[in-house]
Amino acid sequence: MTGQFENKRRYLCSIPILLLLLCGRGGIAMQEHGRGASGNLIAQVSDFDNHDEPLIPTLLRIAAEYDLPMGIERVVKEGLERPVRVKLRRGTVADLLDLCIRQVPGYMWAVHGNVVHVYGDEEWRQPSNMLNLTLPSFEIHDETLGEADRRLRIKLLLQKGRLGGIAGVHGVTLELEQKRLRLEVQNVTVRDILNHLTVLHGGVIWIARVSPERLSEIPQRGLWLFLPRSFFRQRSFRSVEYLRQLIEIPP
Repeated sequence: MTGQFENKRRYLCSIPILLLLLCGRGGIAMQEHGRGASGNLIAQVSDFDNHDEPLIPTLLRIAAEYDLPMGIERVVKEGLERPVRVKLRRGTVADLLDLCIRQVPGYMWAVHGNVVHVYGDEEWRQPSNMLNLTLPSFEIHDETLGEADRRLRIKLLLQKGRLGGIAGVHGVTLELEQKRLRLEVQNVTVRDILNHLTVLHGGVIWIARVSPERLSEIPQRGLWLFLPRSFFRQRSFRSVEYLRQLIEIPP
């Protein structure tokens, strides 16, 4: 498995970022705002210690400290609450992610749309997963992330013929509203659009607000959430208590 990840990293890091942005499904037109994940995966890591935080808080810390655009689709109780030990004396950010993912069964990571995508294979392949829904088109022109998020939410609700419910939510902070974004895509999934918006903004992560079995629903509190990466430099924002307020996981 190590050799497989090494080959994947060498391949991804050899592709220019612009090519990665153009290789997704459907046509894509977007301005270059934030940097993608690929170059940062080969950054050197030394003496990393997660101090026994759970997997998801550890991943959020890595995203913040190494400036990684990240989307966390798989959110389960074990990943959110069970302490794991992740120590890396010397290696790369990709090595660190490999080490993290091995701590909890069912987790995988890959670069999708220039975002480090943390997911489970079963829900990735599940047709009923709302994030797998393909939208014929999606456009924003000089809009904030909050405005883009609301537009995507409405698109999803209309596509599913739903008049109520919440699909996406973003934390209302000045950091999320300062940038104006432009994006035009055709025939892409909801997940693809979340990844594009994450890269365009350059300072956020997205995370599912529900467990995998509920990704086929449109929950009352929302299906996904955008948050500033900078939050997660502080341990208080990575605490189980704080994350529990944002994510609906069965007790």
